[in-house]
Formats: sequence, structure tokens, C-alpha cells
Amino acid sequence: MVYIRQKQLAGLHPYKYAGVDHSLVSRYILKPFYTNVAIKCFPMSMAPNAVSPRRFCRTCHAPNLQG
Repeated sequence: MVYIRQKQLAGLHPYKYAGVDHSLVSRYILKPFYTNVAIKCFPMSMAPNAVSPRRFCRTCHAPNLQG
């Protein structure tokens, strides 16, 4: 199964992803939340893809598990 043909392969090399979110939700809700709350809950050595919203909620709202 071929996903990229040889003639399309030449155009793949100069491609560079440059996505930026300029939405109001991102600017006024998500960015302050991530910079003020999420960074304090997780170590900077943790991989970004290991921090999912579900894991974040579970970590912050976990019951006290002391025996």
C-alpha cells in the first residue's frame, strides 16, 4: 500500500508545520490555565503527550489514598 507517490514525495521535503491558535478561548482560558495551574501540577521532565486532560483531572481530583 503506497501512501505517498514518488512525484508527491519531492513536495514533502520543504513542508513545515506552523499551526498557531489565535482563538479567544485559547488566549483567555486555556493559556492562563496551563501557565498557572498545569505547570505547577506536573514536573517539567514529564513528556507533554503524557499529560492528557483525563490524567490531569484524575491527578488533581484524586481522593486521599492513604491506608
